Formats: sequence, C-alpha cells, structure tokens
Amino acid sequence: MGYIIKVEPKTFAQGEIVIHRVSKKDAETGYWLSLDFILVTPRIAKVWESRQEMEGEEGKL
Repeated sequence: MGYIIKVEPKTFAQGEIVIHRVSKKDAETGYWLSLDFILVTPRIAKVWESRQEMEGEEGKL
C-alpha cells in the first residue's frame, strides 16, 4: 500500500487515548496523504460502541 510510519503514536489523557498516523506520498501529484487510526481503549470504548453508520453519496460511512 506504500504507507510509512513517520512518527511515534500520539497519546492523550495520560496515555489512555492513542492515535497512530501513517502517511504516503502520491506518485502522480506529490501530495502526502495521512491517515490517523484511533486505538479503541477502555477510555473511549463507550464512544466506539455507540457509533452510527451514516449513508453518504458513495455508500456507508
């Protein structure tokens, strides 16, 4: 897929919330695309469990 990990995970709330970022450079445009992944920890489990699927123009979100 071409993604690389450039930085250490970001942590918040004394390490109870963790975000990982991966990035890749588009070969055609030269633009960077970054994706953030939020690790579901006990601190945010309730929010994750209450998420809702929404219908968008391109399908479900």
